[in-house]
Amino acid sequence: MAKFLFVILFIGGISMSFGFINKSEGAGNGISVSDSSANPLVSYGEYVFRRDNCIKCHSFSQSNLPGIISLDGFGGKYPLSWLYNYLTTPQAIKPGSIKISLDHLENAALNKSTFMYEVSQKNPDDWWQLIREANTVKDALAKDFIRLKGLPEILALIAYLNQIPPSEALQLKIAQWEKESNERGEQWKIMIEDPNTEVYKVIKAKGSVAKGKILFQDNCTPCHGREGEGNSIGPDLTDNIWIHGGSDKAILTTIYFGKTEKGMRPWNNDFSTEQIGQIVAYIKSLEDKKRYIL
Repeated sequence: MAKFLFVILFIGGISMSFGFINKSEGAGNGISVSDSSANPLVSYGEYVFRRDNCIKCHSFSQSNLPGIISLDGFGGKYPLSWLYNYLTTPQAIKPGSIKISLDHLENAALNKSTFMYEVSQKNPDDWWQLIREANTVKDALAKDFIRLKGLPEILALIAYLNQIPPSEALQLKIAQWEKESNERGEQWKIMIEDPNTEVYKVIKAKGSVAKGKILFQDNCTPCHGREGEGNSIGPDLTDNIWIHGGSDKAILTTIYFGKTEKGMRPWNNDFSTEQIGQIVAYIKSLEDKKRYIL
């Protein structure tokens, strides 16, 4: 498989327009159903989210409450196939996750009566709009070889999660991150032109491979597998095929700036220069594990 770091930011090229929910800053109160005439599938998904008590473990703010995982700005971070796999087999995507599988939603069909009486304002046109939206999500999953029978409720929950917008507090943080990122990016471009700078020394330093492996397994496994072997989302990193170049400089650039056109977000706000060097060291070590099909 072709190889480049592949951590998803967008939805794999599928454009979905489902409108935003109205969110409370609290950790479990004030979630209001979206305007079903504008986005009925999202509204149904919000109903499923509340009905299955997902709010017990999640908030929609920047609050750091014990045992609560924030979904602030979650929309658009992952492809639909990732969301499906994480909802149905969470431990396969994130080893050690304590999340409970919601695979029962694969066998629960979207229900017109439930929609009309629990979600919609009893507008029959909303149901047919929901069917169209559900088929759009289903078709997007099929492109990633996930083929569902009928139109199950998991499609609605995926649509709902995929459009959760950032809070005002997070938007302010993002604006500051972007400003700082642009400034660091210019410095980074200058630094990686010189093979004698610190980041290249880190790549060759003793212990960098081991440290890079920990960083990789904590952050990159959802899209690349536990050992870099790839999965249905991201490519194999153990082969010898490179899309954006396999030199130290090329891999550093890919991690730092990302490849948003391919679905990979920049990692410069997540890792220090030293950590990026360590991840590159680990990725380069994977070349010793090249796979050949005889």
